[in-house]
Amino acid sequence: TIHKDLMNEESFKKYNILKEYPLKIELIKYFRSNNLLWSSRGFEVQDPLNTLYFVLDGDGYVGYDNKTIPLKKGCIYLIPTKRTRFYGCKNFIEKYWCFFQMRNSLGIDLLDGHSDIVCLTDNLFSKNIHPLFENTTLKNMLKIQGLIYDLFEEKKLLDLFLNRRNLKEKKYTKVFQYIENNLSAK
Repeated sequence: TIHKDLMNEESFKKYNILKEYPLKIELIKYFRSNNLLWSSRGFEVQDPLNTLYFVLDGDGYVGYDNKTIPLKKGCIYLIPTKRTRFYGCKNFIEKYWCFFQMRNSLGIDLLDGHSDIVCLTDNLFSKNIHPLFENTTLKNMLKIQGLIYDLFEEKKLLDLFLNRRNLKEKKYTKVFQYIENNLSAK
């Protein structure tokens, strides 16, 4: 455990969030395909876990709610769990993608309730990061986790996710208090 005096209050708060909602990478894959094979063909799909696309090249896109987001070379995109979307490419797409989760001990994912697909970088996915995916050793997996944490911090997503989580928890606090005060066996 890190002692509170070793970091400022905001950093300590975020550290505790990350302890409560540890990031677990479930799968990392390389993918390259042409337009015939990488298309949802008008259907919407959703993944069972949060997804990151690390776009290497191509002219792919994802879309939802009448929005189409071009997948730009060198960018990293966050697709929250259960986000229905369509996808495809005009010619081809080349990317790494990974499934991950950030679940607490109750099974609640920190990203639950977040529905937007977010571009986390603007050409940050550089030649320095690419080798991490080519050789997924434990050391590289830990570096990838650190990269994801850095991206979330840079985009202030931890604050956003935590605020949404707190709003949800406050919503149910009154219900639990009522049950405790009126319906529990005392």
